[in-house]
Amino acid sequence: MSQLSHDSAIVNSTRSISELLRQQKEQLNEFFFAKESPIGVALTRIVICATVFIVMLDRWKYVREIYSTDGAPAQISVNFGFGELFPVFSGSVVAALFAIMLFALLTAMVGWKTRLSLIVANLLFIYFCNIDYVTTLTKYSVIATHILLLLTLSRCGDVFSVDAWLKRTAPANPWLGRTIEDLPQGYAWPRRCIQIMIGTVYFGAAITKIHTPTFFSGDQLQWWMLTELNYEHPVGAFISMYPAVIVVMCYIAVIWEIMFIVLAWRGVPRMIFLTLGVIFHAATFFTLGLLSFPPVCFACYLAFMNDNDARWLASHGRWIMRKFHLRNWIAPLNATAAIKAFSIQSPQVQTSPATGYARVVRQTGLWGACCACLALMGVATEYQVDRYGVRRPEGPMVLEPMDQAVAKKFLSPAPKFREVDKFFAIDVGTLLVADQLAIRKQYYQIGETMIVQCQLLPPHEDMYLECLILNEEGQIEGVQELVATREMNRANFNWPLCENVQSGRHQIVIRSAGQEIARRTFFVNGETCDVKK
Repeated sequence: MSQLSHDSAIVNSTRSISELLRQQKEQLNEFFFAKESPIGVALTRIVICATVFIVMLDRWKYVREIYSTDGAPAQISVNFGFGELFPVFSGSVVAALFAIMLFALLTAMVGWKTRLSLIVANLLFIYFCNIDYVTTLTKYSVIATHILLLLTLSRCGDVFSVDAWLKRTAPANPWLGRTIEDLPQGYAWPRRCIQIMIGTVYFGAAITKIHTPTFFSGDQLQWWMLTELNYEHPVGAFISMYPAVIVVMCYIAVIWEIMFIVLAWRGVPRMIFLTLGVIFHAATFFTLGLLSFPPVCFACYLAFMNDNDARWLASHGRWIMRKFHLRNWIAPLNATAAIKAFSIQSPQVQTSPATGYARVVRQTGLWGACCACLALMGVATEYQVDRYGVRRPEGPMVLEPMDQAVAKKFLSPAPKFREVDKFFAIDVGTLLVADQLAIRKQYYQIGETMIVQCQLLPPHEDMYLECLILNEEGQIEGVQELVATREMNRANFNWPLCENVQSGRHQIVIRSAGQEIARRTFFVNGETCDVKK
């Protein structure tokens, strides 16, 4: 009897495991292979193609210098000792290829020959990134190439595209009066892969930050905000004045990046994490001057849009139109009215397979002809611009001899740093947050502890520092000394304002190697207290 019960328990356990595995398989299939409309990937296609187009269009005037044999291309494979894996062409050929890439990005954005455009644009974009790893191959360009690859494998051209408009079988716009279920359906896995990709990118970035000590101290971001390494930014220098705020932001960013791939899938956590992502990347524009990376991440966020989100937006859009009477303004844009106005007759019957194949061939041929024309125009434009003055009437440009004083300055030994040049800031306050002075103040009460913080500029050698307190008559009321080793970015002096410090006006004097660096004035109020033993 005992043996029978034991066998029955084993059978039930096996069935439970099998049922659990079956449920997990069904959930996995539902996650990747559920049928849905391609609205999310279509919006991703529009944003990512527009972003890459704008980024690469800015490099058009430097195409001969950066990517051709006439300039100084820098292949990433050479940096790793593999030689030149990609062929480098002349300036005219590169100008033609660059024009084709821009055209393919533009047609992919509007959705004309979407899949072909994405293939051509991504291949040429990968080529130019590998030819110039100094400026073109960046974090956002690597993410963008992966997005373009996944979009190529999706049905992102079935909606919001010229291809969808050309395939219509009714005289009206296929979007007007239709439901989400009436739209073309496709598998969800390309959209899911984009979601997983951005989640793993954030997780990897968090791990990198955890292994970077200067990130959590706020030093890395503070120096970055003070520069215009990327582009101009309006509030970076202002935020850098509050290093404790930067430290808090660093911890929040790492926690958000780690938890994103876990919680950004459904319900309220999804909205919270996506909203934090939008705020985070918008902040990088205003504080760090990042222009290209935020739109690339925003394109990935659009892949989180599903059919339920589309229904919600559609219903609220209709409510807004009724509330503000916008339908009367949008009515002239109705595709049916436009068709009638221009007497354009759309096919109302299904075409035969042979006719559809011929139409595809014609559109592909037209797309290729446009590529050829744009390539010729690109070569001609680059030739006429003559950025480097090769065909000037007065002849090619010549190198002018450098001024002797400037040349001597470049060839002379590096000047020795002054002691004052090793200091970034000297502040006084009362509270440290992650070794950053969070509360700065000038007025103190007897009994408080004043913190004097010297922020140093790396790299520096081991430094001998002195901190003196002077009274109103200039007499020394206290002296502290410490050694700031070469790995330290901050040196802190703690002053209990009970020890030989009278009420009134005082000065802090900082010395390094016996030289006075700076003075700070502070005031003490209250009665003198006894020295604490």
